[in-house]
Amino acid sequence: MIDLVYKGLCPNCGGDICSDRLDKGLLCKRCMPKEGEPCEVLKEGEFVKVCEVEQRSVEFEAFFKEKNGFLLRQIQKSWAKRFFLGHSFALLAPTGVGKTTFGLSLASFLDQKSYLLFPTQLLVNQAVEKLRLLGIEPLFYDSGFSKSKKDEVKAKIASGDFEILVTTTAFFYKNFDSIPKAFGFVFIDDVDSILKSARNIDKVMLLLGFSQEDIDAAMQFIDHKIKGDLSYEEFEQWQAKIEAIRSHAKAQLIVSSATANPRSRRVGLFRELLGFEVSRPSITVRNVEDLYEKPEKLWERSVELVERLGRGGLLFLPGNETKERLQEFLAFLEQKGVKAQSYEDFDAKAFEEGEVEVLVGFASYRNPLARGIDMPATIRYALFVGVPKLEFTLDITKHTSLYFFLLALLPVIRNHPNFHQFMQYVNYLKRLVRVPTERLNEKAKARVQTIYHDILAILDEELIDAINKTPDVSLVKEDEYFKIITADVTGYIQASGRTSRLYVGGLSKGLSYLLVDSEKTFSSLQKKVRWFSEEIVFKSAKEADIDAILKIIDEDRKKIALALQGKFQEAKEFFTTSLVIVESPNKARTIANFYGKPMVRDLGGIRVYEVAKEGKILSITASKGHVVDLQKQEGVYGVLRQEHFIPLFEPIDENKRRIIEALRRIGVEVQDVYIATDPDVEGEKISYDLQLLTKPYNHTVQRAEFHEVTKRAFDEALSHPRDFDENLVKAQLVRRIADRWIGFSLSQMLQKKLQKSWLSAGRVQSAVLEWIVLREKEAKEKIFVVHVSFRGLEAEFVFDEKQKAKDFYERLEVVEVRFIQKETKELFRTPFTTDAMLYAASSELHFSPQKTMQLAQDLFESGFITYHRTDSTRISSVGIAIAKEYIQSRFGQDYFVPRSHSKAGGAHEAIRPTKAMDAQELEQFLQMQNSNLTQDHLKLYDLIFKNFIASQMKSAKIEEIAAQVEAFDQKTTIRFYDEIVEHGIDLILPVQLHQLQEGRYAVQKELLTRSKVPKYSYADVIRLMKERGIGRPSTYAITIQKLQERHYIVQRRGILYPTKLGQEVYEELRKNPEVYTFVNEHYTKELEALMDRVEKGEVSYEEVVESLYLQLKERIEF
Repeated sequence: MIDLVYKGLCPNCGGDICSDRLDKGLLCKRCMPKEGEPCEVLKEGEFVKVCEVEQRSVEFEAFFKEKNGFLLRQIQKSWAKRFFLGHSFALLAPTGVGKTTFGLSLASFLDQKSYLLFPTQLLVNQAVEKLRLLGIEPLFYDSGFSKSKKDEVKAKIASGDFEILVTTTAFFYKNFDSIPKAFGFVFIDDVDSILKSARNIDKVMLLLGFSQEDIDAAMQFIDHKIKGDLSYEEFEQWQAKIEAIRSHAKAQLIVSSATANPRSRRVGLFRELLGFEVSRPSITVRNVEDLYEKPEKLWERSVELVERLGRGGLLFLPGNETKERLQEFLAFLEQKGVKAQSYEDFDAKAFEEGEVEVLVGFASYRNPLARGIDMPATIRYALFVGVPKLEFTLDITKHTSLYFFLLALLPVIRNHPNFHQFMQYVNYLKRLVRVPTERLNEKAKARVQTIYHDILAILDEELIDAINKTPDVSLVKEDEYFKIITADVTGYIQASGRTSRLYVGGLSKGLSYLLVDSEKTFSSLQKKVRWFSEEIVFKSAKEADIDAILKIIDEDRKKIALALQGKFQEAKEFFTTSLVIVESPNKARTIANFYGKPMVRDLGGIRVYEVAKEGKILSITASKGHVVDLQKQEGVYGVLRQEHFIPLFEPIDENKRRIIEALRRIGVEVQDVYIATDPDVEGEKISYDLQLLTKPYNHTVQRAEFHEVTKRAFDEALSHPRDFDENLVKAQLVRRIADRWIGFSLSQMLQKKLQKSWLSAGRVQSAVLEWIVLREKEAKEKIFVVHVSFRGLEAEFVFDEKQKAKDFYERLEVVEVRFIQKETKELFRTPFTTDAMLYAASSELHFSPQKTMQLAQDLFESGFITYHRTDSTRISSVGIAIAKEYIQSRFGQDYFVPRSHSKAGGAHEAIRPTKAMDAQELEQFLQMQNSNLTQDHLKLYDLIFKNFIASQMKSAKIEEIAAQVEAFDQKTTIRFYDEIVEHGIDLILPVQLHQLQEGRYAVQKELLTRSKVPKYSYADVIRLMKERGIGRPSTYAITIQKLQERHYIVQRRGILYPTKLGQEVYEELRKNPEVYTFVNEHYTKELEALMDRVEKGEVSYEEVVESLYLQLKERIEF
């Protein structure tokens, strides 16, 4: 255990607490003089509330078992704790968990008035019977009562003569005014009916104890957020106001999750006033066998398969077929003796009882059969009668279809002269997609007409032929209209997903059987489906044991049927509940979306995404980076010196304090906690702080580490958590303490000497500043260059004297080229480390390091590249498999040469893509996803992708010529590639060839004045930091950023110049030998090496800190 103190973070009194006590789940010594179980000894303080929640939960568990005869499931335990913590929320649960049983049991347990609302009278009556079995006689309203009985019940309701009230939602709307607003608990089993009317949403809020003024204020805030018209200060003020209004609630609300997407703006009241969003969640985890075959006769084969697979099937025609064609197919099935029904005539009871064997619809996300049907005990398989397809017509009257038509066209017209114009058209039409045609104004209609005619103008025979040769889309002309046809990947995923469902016993097995009618569209589907899910792999039906698959499917359906009746009791509980904490909100959202559309909660200013995956219900949220930092006032700049040094940490600000409090509260609800911060020393320190700060609230806290934000990597990390690495934490402590001590000491000295209160110095930034200042001095010495170009090649003649250069320039007309060497070279690539990526992005894309790192951060958090702060060149087997998939499909097996590039083990990898998706395909994917990533993101991704693919390809053999270029008495040497001897990486990274013979060539010329040594660019400084061991991958970009923010350097056209202030600061540091000791590159390099040894456990962190302290004490005022 590392000895640390956390200021103001005792869970009970808000005082100081040491790391040792937090690690044991204890409170501070003032609250708990003796070690033990906090809840057994505490009498007062904030943590008593947590103890009360735990006690109430235990009491409810005992009550539940006594009344129901079986134990609470883990999910239900989490709901109970969430409720006892005072939260309102929506229930996310797999089929058969027992949401209604939980709601009824909770109402029976509470010693406060409860109101239970159900969508139908039948469900009301069933709930009443269940309550009676629990020993409760509720007050309920039945529309079948006699008039006198109805009046009697209404009178009791009005007078509050009940403990539990049960009615339909319809009764609630109609009799709202006579229902007392004195409930402590409201349970709504069907929230959809509430969401259909804005007035009903208001009624729910009023029922909970909010006033109309509260509701109006919340709606004003919602409108401001939609318009985005608040300043930061105004937004903060509004948030504080809404937070105060939230406390007006007198009752807690639990609702079932929505099954339809609510459209009213007033649905936002649930988020603003109650802290959770009411939306339609989706669960996309699947356990489906994806089979295919290529039959000669599609419809005939579909009949044979229905006979083979049996009832409970969903049959899907491609989404570009017509309803008339679907009716023909239904008639064909009926003629062949198959009992089939259209999605439009769907009879759930007939399908469930087997009177209807199969349902028929379209493989489209818009079709109810693919999107909405929920019969997990009945649906066994999906049969696709043709590959799912999308069809977009070039129609001037349909701007939405025009948008998708152009979107599909983009990859083919990438090299068209007007490509950027068409990109602008795509972005314009994207804004109109959800606007009905009749609501377009005249200006928009005119723009749509222009776009239509411009597209039509480029569709010549050559382009049509090129489109039809692509692997993804086909272009046909029917009735004077052009149509683009491509695979419908979302239609396939959604429709096939109907066959597999999460239920209380696990993830049910499903079967998807695809009859291929188009090789091209199937090839496109296979490729695109991998963009969305790594788990979907099509297998030939000939290789599958269909009987074995059907056996598992039918066993699962029997279990689901029992679960739906509340009779399924699993031998071992399948689902647990977990909190996952990452650093970035974007990463939290990306991970949550792996499992479908999440439920969202708002707690203390942080968003919590709740999702269901196989075996777990996850609450995923973000710490937003570090939550604590070294204190400034006490000890030696935040470090106590006793027998050994003890760092003192405190919340960075009030926002971070609220985040800590929110994370602690969620920790109470769940069974275990995973800290999944970034996989580097800084991420380890953040994880270490978070685990200590949450341990008193949840004793099971583990470290999850992943290097790419993919579902596979995330699932693997949760399945194999590791211990917290204290050596990494110690290395980060050395770095932070050194930065604080050296930075504070030297900054104060500078501020005093130069009379500027904002100045700063640091062991890394000051060393880099020295390079730039010294290079500026060296660069004052000039040379004179005659730059010549001929036949695509360039050469330079360098002179020390200006007149000689001028004379040579004026006489020069031609040069003589003579070959002096020819050799065959092998071209290969190594995967990017952080410094290599920054160097390449600066050299090739002219991006600053700060920009590159931000773009890379976005790509990493979005799940497209691996972790971008790395010194490793290693490529894992997963990365090699990605390269293999791409290289073999594009260039052939012969060009794939797998390389790990490093013998070092461990989890750290080079920077690589996470999918076999090039930049063009990523752009298509982003358009489908409506992503906010930009063209600059795509440029950096392209750089990373191509470099990685090249690193796994055969080397290219190139003939290189070294030639001497002569003019008068001057000679210079150039090198160029003449011929490709053997193809390899040049297929992904084209090589420029020059066909040149020896002889004389006329030249274009230019006379230049240049520094004798070149000034540093971003790329140069990054390379120097890497070569000289200054800084780390996480600090390369931020070091340069700090120098620019302090106005010590400026950048012009990619070149870095020291400012006058920067030179003054350097001179002040340099003239004092004692000070200079701590900011020169040699000392910084030595300290970095020591940190590396601490990280490996080779050196004591306390000894390094002690040594640093003594050095500073000896040399400067400290």
